[in-house]
Parts: sequence; structure tokens; C-alpha cells
Amino acid sequence: MEKLKKLLKVVAFVLVFVLLLNVVSTALVAPNDYRCYQWVGQFYENEKDSLDAVYLGSSAAYAYWCPTLAWEDYGITVWNYTTPRQPLLAAKYLIEDCRKTQKDALYIVNLNRTAMSYDKTAIHYLLDYMPFSVNKLKLTKALCDFADIQGEDTLQYYFPLELYHTRWNALTAKDFEYKSNKMMSSSNYTGFITGIYNNTEEEIIVTDQTSQPKQKYIDVLDDLLDYCDEKDVNILFTISSQLFDSDSRQLKMNYAKQYVTERGYKVLDFCQEYPSTNLDITQDFYNTEHANIHGAIKLTDYLGKYLVENYDFENKRGKEGYEAWDESIDVYKSAISSSVLPFEYETENRDYSLKSVEYTDSSYDGKSIHVSWEASEGAQGYKVYRKTLNNDNKKQSSYSELMTLTADQTSFTDADFDAKNDGTYSFTYVIVPFKTVSGVTKYGSFRYAGTTVRVE
Repeated sequence: MEKLKKLLKVVAFVLVFVLLLNVVSTALVAPNDYRCYQWVGQFYENEKDSLDAVYLGSSAAYAYWCPTLAWEDYGITVWNYTTPRQPLLAAKYLIEDCRKTQKDALYIVNLNRTAMSYDKTAIHYLLDYMPFSVNKLKLTKALCDFADIQGEDTLQYYFPLELYHTRWNALTAKDFEYKSNKMMSSSNYTGFITGIYNNTEEEIIVTDQTSQPKQKYIDVLDDLLDYCDEKDVNILFTISSQLFDSDSRQLKMNYAKQYVTERGYKVLDFCQEYPSTNLDITQDFYNTEHANIHGAIKLTDYLGKYLVENYDFENKRGKEGYEAWDESIDVYKSAISSSVLPFEYETENRDYSLKSVEYTDSSYDGKSIHVSWEASEGAQGYKVYRKTLNNDNKKQSSYSELMTLTADQTSFTDADFDAKNDGTYSFTYVIVPFKTVSGVTKYGSFRYAGTTVRVE
């Protein structure tokens, strides 16, 4: 009896120690990236068998797919289980982990990093936010082996505390209070929401030519496909549109696409499909490798439509148990409202043949703001949108429709703006050409940045 009591004490001590270690490890993660909690850690809070699909991959996935917007349009639940520079090798282990609760889900695997090297920070982005499991240990070993991380250098991946213990002085209460942002894994980081690359040289390369990656990357693909064969995984592969100044990476992705297709699996290639997505390569990216929120809206609509047309997904809008998804719509749209115009979500009401206007003047005369532009051919009129930025406290409003003008009105004067005597303000105007077809307003292309006037 005495031995049993001692054993129970030891077990209790170990359990308490593990619990405390888990709390500390959750706080001491690097680089303290709360996005990774929303994408990875929060995945495990989903109800069993509640997801239609799980999207695995790197920033070439999470900067292209907005789960909340797909939910609004199609009533489907597709989670971003994504992290920056997520290694393709991780896919097999992540599918195994996710299938514990989402066994019948479709698994969408992005191929953009097929031939990319594995860096140490990227491994931490993924592992630090995964809950402990035997599968996680297997993944950790596989990643360390592939990246040739050996001996004591592997400890930081098994025990992040070993690397981040020096962060104690930098910790705040927020580090111990990871909470859902209620956006259901949709991205809302600053570069994605506000960035516009304004590309003038790079392009989306469309070619059928291939170049074989190193054999070790092919072995990773083989291992993943063998696993999918064995476990009968419902899987779809994607290649995201990116801007390239050379075709070397594109050729390697093409090889991966050909390899996967020959094994009998579907690959949806957005580089090949980009003309159908209505991507504007001059505006829809925030750098050469990532779509911004405007590009993501278009790509989410395109992929969402593809999923509901090719898979037996039920529209679950309004269904009991999915209230958090319904709530996420207003939360997410509010978060991006200072960059996205209200009609942008209505992709069926767009007419991209109407070109963006070119601004010719935007000025303030001390009383009123004046804006003018060159006419857009084919436009029947113009919608004027405005947002306000307080330059001192950086508070920014959502875009709202200010006025509707006829086709021959290519200028306006705004004297009805609210510039209080508590600092300086900037007013941003976006002019959108439109036409009416069968009583429905069709919105044309527009410059996302608009034109801005500072008022002091």
C-alpha cells in the first residue's frame, strides 16, 4: 500500500510537471507569432468531423485562401493548417495528425515549396504550436534528419524551452493567454492586408517545361503519395500563382505537378489557371511570392467554386454547431474593411473589362478637397468611396460609398469631411467605374490605393 502511494505521488508530480511545462512552452515560442497559433494551435479546437477540408502548406496557401470568405459564399469549412515556409515533408505527418479528428476531410496540399530548402525558423513556426503527440515526435525527427540537424542541436525542436528560456524578461500576460481571433484561420497580418507590390517587371510564368529537383525532394513526394495510397486519403494538390523573374522554380514545380499527376492525383495549378482567376499581376500581390487581400478574395472565390463543383460538400450556413463560422464573417470583414471596398466580395458583379481610372488631380484648398481623373472607356458612371485616417492616433475608418457620378462627371469636390481640430487627417478616395447590365451594377477595375489628400 505504501509503495502504491509513492507511485501515485510520482505520477501526480510528473503530470503537474508536464502541465506546467506545457504552459511555459506555450508562452515561450518563437518568433512569438500569434498567426501560427490561429492556424495550427486553434485547429485542434474544431469539433470532430466539422471540417470539409484542411489546407496544408506555406505562405503560398495562407496568403491565397480566406476560409471565412469561402464560408460566407459557399458554406464550406476549409481550415488553413499553414505556417511560414512549411516544409512539404511535414504534410504526411500533419495529415496523420489531422485525421484523428477530421478523418473524412479533403486534404489540400500546396506544392510551391517542393524543392525549397528547410530552414530552422520555419521548423519552429510549425512545431512550436503543435500539441505534444507521438506523431509530433516522429515529425520532429524527420525534419531534423532531412535538414541535417544533429546531436544537441535537435534539443530545441523537441524542447523549445531550451532555446527560448532567455525570453522570460520579455514575456507579458498576452503570452499566456492565447485566444482565438474568431477569424477561423483567415489571414489578417499587415503586409497581406495593406501591401500592394505594384509589379512592373516580374510575371506569372506559364510553361509546360520541367526541371527535376534533387532526388531527396522526389523521395519526399513519393513518401507522401505512398501514404495517401495506403490510407486512401482524399487529397488535392495546388500550385499557387507567384511572380518570377526567372523560371527555375516554376520548372521544378511543374515537375512535381507532372510527377503527382502520373501517380493519379489531381493538381490545381493557379499559374496555368490565372487568366480565369482575374488576377491583376500589377496589383494583386504584396510581393513576388504572395497575393494580398485583393488577390486572395479572387483566388478564394475561384478555389471555393472549384471545391463545391467537384466535391460533395454540404452548404452548412445556418446549421447548428457552426455559429463560430457565422460570427467570423463580420469579425473578418471588420478587420480588413480599411483596405477592401464593400463590393469586392461580390465577385459575380465584377466587370474587369472596365479599366481603372487614372487620377489627374487630388488637392485641398483649405476648405474643400478636389479630385479628378481621366474617363474609363465603357463606364456608365463612377462610384466614389472614401476612408479617413487620423494621422496622430493612426485610427482608420472603413471605406464607405460617398457618391455616384454619371459617365461625364470625371471630378468632384468634397466639402463634407470630418477633420476635427485634434490633429491632421488623410482622406483616401477610390474611384470605381461601373455599368448596369439587366438592372445589376457591374463594378470595374480600380486602383486599390486610390488617391490620398492630407488635411491639416
